[in-house]
Amino acid sequence: MMERMKKDEKTRTILSMILAPLIYLLAGRLVSFTAVLILYARSAAEGVSLNDRYLQVMDTVYQMNVPLTAAAILVTLPIVYFAFYEKEKTYRVRKLQLIWVIPLGAALCLSVNLLISYSGISRYSDGYEQLARTIYQGRILTELVCLALLPGILEELIYRGVMYKGFRKFFQPLWANLFSSLIFGAVHMNLVQFLYAGILGVIFAWVYERYQNIWAPILTHVSANAFSVLIMEWQPLQKALNHLLKSIMFLPVLLLVCAGLVYGIQKKVHPRRCGEYEDTGIHGRV
Repeated sequence: MMERMKKDEKTRTILSMILAPLIYLLAGRLVSFTAVLILYARSAAEGVSLNDRYLQVMDTVYQMNVPLTAAAILVTLPIVYFAFYEKEKTYRVRKLQLIWVIPLGAALCLSVNLLISYSGISRYSDGYEQLARTIYQGRILTELVCLALLPGILEELIYRGVMYKGFRKFFQPLWANLFSSLIFGAVHMNLVQFLYAGILGVIFAWVYERYQNIWAPILTHVSANAFSVLIMEWQPLQKALNHLLKSIMFLPVLLLVCAGLVYGIQKKVHPRRCGEYEDTGIHGRV
């Protein structure tokens, strides 16, 4: 009986690891398809020719990438949370300990972006340039919600809360981290984002393992995404960074900051030592 229960649990884990990201992908396609149908119907009512209608609809859908992605996340989030995410008790983490991950996310965003930029890899990824032009064209508050907050929550639930935790049942933490991070990078579908998301995914999974609390990687991810939006859209920050980038020491110092934050978390965050649990609504498995 026990053997059968273990086998059933493994099967459920594997299915969750497959279905959670797949549902997110399908939700995106469904939302886009629904938008196309609505726009086609509107164009037909306005008497637009078939050829012009197609071009007009595709251009509009392309320009609506950010809100359509947000809609797909809102559709997927409750499904992943209630159907696939294991809601268990979590180790209590002091709020001051969680603050460490906010500057870590911002520093990672900037340092990894600079490393990729200096490497010249972005020249070989047309998809990334096209995507960047599409998503960074709205209001800054809208982008912070649609590109930082919502993706940070959902993607951490899927790729750390479901996938990393699933791999963790079959492999040691290092291999679970690498496998989940490779998949997290691959789903972004272009070389630059594969490298960027893959590297950050390694840190997100490490943060999750260290804190034993799903809110830690969520905050790290949201911080990284939010800083990316601010870099692209907030002119005072752009001017400050342009000034700092003139110094050849900026990137080494930034990498040292990242290393220092990781070291600080490694030394200061010991959730297992407190021996207390709390029910937070969103839980990390222990």
